[in-house]
Amino acid sequence: MEHNKRRIILQLRGAISLGWLNGVVAARRNPLWIISNLIPPITFLILMKIYARPEMVEYALIGGFIMIIASNAIGLMGDTVFYKREVKFQDMIVASPMTPVAYMFGLVLSGAFFSIPGITLFLILMAYYHLLSFVAFGVIILSSILSLVALSGLAFTLATFVKEPRFVWPLSGILSFLISVLPPVYYPWILLNKWLAVISMFIPSSSAAALFQKHLGLTSSLPMNELFIWIILIVESLLLLEVAMKLSNWRES
Repeated sequence: MEHNKRRIILQLRGAISLGWLNGVVAARRNPLWIISNLIPPITFLILMKIYARPEMVEYALIGGFIMIIASNAIGLMGDTVFYKREVKFQDMIVASPMTPVAYMFGLVLSGAFFSIPGITLFLILMAYYHLLSFVAFGVIILSSILSLVALSGLAFTLATFVKEPRFVWPLSGILSFLISVLPPVYYPWILLNKWLAVISMFIPSSSAAALFQKHLGLTSSLPMNELFIWIILIVESLLLLEVAMKLSNWRES
């Protein structure tokens, strides 16, 4: 029992250390990464402010918040491939006591740490537009964590099968578009046909956006029962983590 407890603590410390190194330290050394990460959601926000109806700015705040989380999760593909193919860091992890779960958790933490500046900015803007409440804040945090975990699991699994680092950039760009722009993230789900809206709830970023829109008071309903949406988010997070652990190409490089 004591051995298992010590082992879990060591794995957790290793994951936190990796997350700190790949997130906080990397951001300190090159703040331009944070700026580049903020440019797309801020650009969408400015365009909505100038050209769209006033209420669409509030949807743009939600979309920008989720885009930051999604882009950092998908961005882990680049880190995973770089560590695996270029610097052989993953090979060292494989040879160490660190498990694939701890390694992936560390990468997820790095994405979370890297998202903090953008998340803080958009939370401040949401408060300025009087969108936040205690309940809404709880929904934002929980759904954001679940979507980050689910998308990170997807990114980690795909990245371990990429043979060349150059293939990551077009793939991550396509995935970011499919996850952050195409589904109802920057616009209300009610603009879609009902069956399309229901299907979109199986995309983690889209289901999180629907929950945001409902609890921030922008929409009065959801395309399906709210409990079902939470269940989908939880199941997707657990399932994609399991897929990442079982099917990802962990040892061969």
